[in-house]
Amino acid sequence: MKIDEFIKQNDKQHFNNGIDSVSQTRSTKEKKKQEENHRKKEQEKGRQEPAMQETFEMNSAMEEGATVFEPEQSHENETAPVNEEPGLQEMASLGRFVTFSHERKGEENEVKRQESSRKKSKNKQKKTEEKHPARAGGSQYLVESFLCSVVGVLLLVFILQQISITAERDRLKSCKNTIQEFNQTINSLQDKHSELNTEKDKWYQFSKNQVLQDLRIMLVGKTGAGKSASGNTILKGKVFKEKNSFESVTNTCQKHQQNGITVIDTPGKFDTNISENLLKEEMEKCVNMSVPGPHVFLLVIRLDVRFTDEEKNTVKWIQKNFGEKADNYTIILFTRGDQLDKPIDEFLTENKQINELVRQCRSRYHVFNNKNKKSTQVNELLEKMVKMVMENGREHYTNTMYMEAQKRQREKEERPSLKEENNIGLLGVVGVVIVILMVIVIVMVCLSQGKTADQTAPKGGASRGGLGQL
Repeated sequence: MKIDEFIKQNDKQHFNNGIDSVSQTRSTKEKKKQEENHRKKEQEKGRQEPAMQETFEMNSAMEEGATVFEPEQSHENETAPVNEEPGLQEMASLGRFVTFSHERKGEENEVKRQESSRKKSKNKQKKTEEKHPARAGGSQYLVESFLCSVVGVLLLVFILQQISITAERDRLKSCKNTIQEFNQTINSLQDKHSELNTEKDKWYQFSKNQVLQDLRIMLVGKTGAGKSASGNTILKGKVFKEKNSFESVTNTCQKHQQNGITVIDTPGKFDTNISENLLKEEMEKCVNMSVPGPHVFLLVIRLDVRFTDEEKNTVKWIQKNFGEKADNYTIILFTRGDQLDKPIDEFLTENKQINELVRQCRSRYHVFNNKNKKSTQVNELLEKMVKMVMENGREHYTNTMYMEAQKRQREKEERPSLKEENNIGLLGVVGVVIVILMVIVIVMVCLSQGKTADQTAPKGGASRGGLGQL
């Protein structure tokens, strides 16, 4: 029953989605409109509040004035006689009105003055707030200022970090470029170094081949040192006669050549079977055999025998017979290396005399095992010879050097004989002078004795006897 009445009230209309959506849109618009109207009313209310306040203050002032005035009026009314005339009452009323008007005007002026003072105070406060915002905002301003300062500091730190990162990135990039350039330069230098080494190796190999095509070696050393055996090892064949003894096998110079290498074997130094003059003649023949001159003097010394003064003076003997420059072309060859029970460096360190001999030859030495016929030790010796020849500018010992050395040696040998001859001549002159002086002294003594005898004898007989004796 109630449902039918409700339908009749709605004019038999039903719920429609379209109407609902329209109504919702309309309600939203109306709601926004109401909010806008409410905001406008609030703004008007905010604008009206100062005016209302001023009006209220003015009314309050007027009421106070009226209150002050009203007791006087009531008092006047009380004191006024009842039987006053109407004209006098009107004049009194007019006077009271004029007095009230003047008072009202004074009150209005006071209100205006107070309003002006209030406006000035507000303007002054506004200027103070503009100059000192912290006083107006209070703690909120301080918080905002602090937050702004923090944000500014953080922003400054961020900017500085970005600048630092950018500078570091640029520096790393520059370092990377520098490293790349440096690596390129190193690679270029390494390539050039490799090219130079290749050229050097080619040039050295070419020079080595040229040196080995005409390499002249002279073997020198004490009798029985193994010169002939070493020559056979170098030439890789038994071309020199050799014998395992301390007796000299080579009494004359011998020369053999193979594969461009010429080896000249000399008689043993300090050989008792050969005189000193004959040894010099043989050495001169050996030098002539090596024309235009030997590249290497190979000084052969045995390691399995005691090192004597003869070996110690060998270098001096070479310098004596071949000149002081001969040590520039000298290499020491130690034979019987298989008899050595320790490394050669350790052996030289322990034997100071041999070490001094090696030092005189500019530390050029090699060790041979004549029983070992492998070419390794020979190739190593040839490498050292080629290196020495290259250091000497591919120059060799010349016959001129040998002749100058022999000339100096002859001059040294002739100097003592000249001194002896000079001494003998001087002694002869001194002897002759002494004999002459002795004869003169004897003659003078004889003459003085004859004069003394003539003075002591009788004049006649003495004179005759003296003449007869004469």
